[in-house]
Amino acid sequence: MATDMPRHIRDALDAIWQGTRGAALETSVLDFKEDPAMAAHGPKPPRKPEDKVFRVLTRECICFANGSDGEAHVVLGVADKLSGAEAFTGTAMDPEDIDKKVFNNSRPNLRVETREHEYRGVRLLVTRIPEGLALYTGTDGAATWRVGAGCTPMTEEQRSRLTLDRGNPDWTARRSDADTGDFDPVAMAEARRLLAAVRRAGGRHDAIPETDTGLLRELGLVDEGGRPLRAADILFGQGARGAEPVRFQYIAIPGGPPRSEDLRGPLLLVAPRLRELITRYAPATMATADLGGGQEVRIPAFPEVAVDEVVSNALVHRDWSLDASIVVEMGPRTFRVTSPGGLPEGVAADRLLSTVSVPRNRVLLRAMRMLGLVEEQSRGFDRMWVAMIRSGRPVPQVEAGDLRVEVTLSAGPPDIPFIEGLARVGAEFGEQYLESVDLLIVLRHLTEAPLITLRQVQRQAQISEKEARERMAFFTEEGLLADVPGGRDEWTLSARTRGALGDAVAAGTATVSVEDWIRERILSHGHVRNREVVEATGADPREVSELLAALRARGSVRKDPEGPSRGSGVRWVAVD
Repeated sequence: MATDMPRHIRDALDAIWQGTRGAALETSVLDFKEDPAMAAHGPKPPRKPEDKVFRVLTRECICFANGSDGEAHVVLGVADKLSGAEAFTGTAMDPEDIDKKVFNNSRPNLRVETREHEYRGVRLLVTRIPEGLALYTGTDGAATWRVGAGCTPMTEEQRSRLTLDRGNPDWTARRSDADTGDFDPVAMAEARRLLAAVRRAGGRHDAIPETDTGLLRELGLVDEGGRPLRAADILFGQGARGAEPVRFQYIAIPGGPPRSEDLRGPLLLVAPRLRELITRYAPATMATADLGGGQEVRIPAFPEVAVDEVVSNALVHRDWSLDASIVVEMGPRTFRVTSPGGLPEGVAADRLLSTVSVPRNRVLLRAMRMLGLVEEQSRGFDRMWVAMIRSGRPVPQVEAGDLRVEVTLSAGPPDIPFIEGLARVGAEFGEQYLESVDLLIVLRHLTEAPLITLRQVQRQAQISEKEARERMAFFTEEGLLADVPGGRDEWTLSARTRGALGDAVAAGTATVSVEDWIRERILSHGHVRNREVVEATGADPREVSELLAALRARGSVRKDPEGPSRGSGVRWVAVD
């Protein structure tokens, strides 16, 4: 039996033996499976348990190969719902049979490596799935990918993005011209410190490689021959092209001359220096909010989470093949980051909140994750949105072109009643709801308008019609929202939510359907214009035009023959 079981797997097995359920230790690169032929509990084993094992392992291997976190492992012979010695049920399966079955039942053929190990007298099989090089499916065409600790079916859009991404090799994964001896020793020491801290936090105590080459290999930053990759040059050297990674500019007075500082050197040292500059020049706290119970919080000009996400996204996802620097501009009311390179293939500026991130620089990203410098699961843009909305500010402004992406945070006066109202909503329904970017977008809209339509939810939350319906149905069932009486795909605040938000809700926002508002307006004023409907209800202008056209087709309204027949001045009147 093999004795070189990866340390993180052995640590996980130790934790299971000591009382932790395997399911709690599963990650984006590790899973535990039980061999049904060896199960001593639960339902009766299937007639051909080995066939079930082959099917399950093939699906898991395809799922991991389509994931974005690199090499992964599946341990066979451990019941993930149990803990202690009872969880180790073992397996009698042949490792070669598993490798052949996975290879023959995947498209394109996926090569995995299964080895047998003994743990406390129990025979286990550990299947290693290498980093995927293509989009993998089963023989039936089904494809899943690893999201956190689970496998999720891939949509056609996600399949296309993954195919495009893997068809365009990672620039940071190419071999560097630098040698290991060229790298900054201070940066290498910092990497050792960070890696040790991450492992301690995860309950791991394995030694950090002492040699620089060993450290780079641990971080996945060398090729098969031990030569450094460009991601290593970016992190520990002078960058793959030698240009300064970041230019920081502070503008004390809008329109005035900037105070600039170019940050050169290894990204591992540049990143903390950049954050120090941001902290030093950050505007003072703008206001305080009373969250109830004697709890007051200070509202900064720029939420720390939003700033950190903007900066991290630029450092990790910029196009490192370009010479240009990341430019960070900070002023009293504006924080802007301009990153070289457009959005990654398959990502659109109007779908940032709903597009699963396909990293441009996978090797660099994986190393920075291992060092704890970026989130394990990237939720960059929605975290920005959540932070800005909860601070009572406008959502980030994103402008994307072929050669740059610009993200701007605005620090106007915070909406204190809205901040305090959200705190009461959290107390009323649960704090977890305030982490939903979709709900926050809807609540922000409904404090300024009496209702929100399906199309507005789609556009503002950047989701499909089906997703918008499902989420609005959920929020309605949870008591946060209510259907507008007589409306079609229109929602408003529930009485409980309206009461919790209090003064944050604009006065005079009576809740009626858009169609009812049009009828009442014509009855009281004799006519109505498109823009009046939009201003009063907050409805989408295109939806208002479509609704008026539908009312006209039904014979309910007509254009006023005494007014203009086209343009914004058109008046709609009742049909006699």
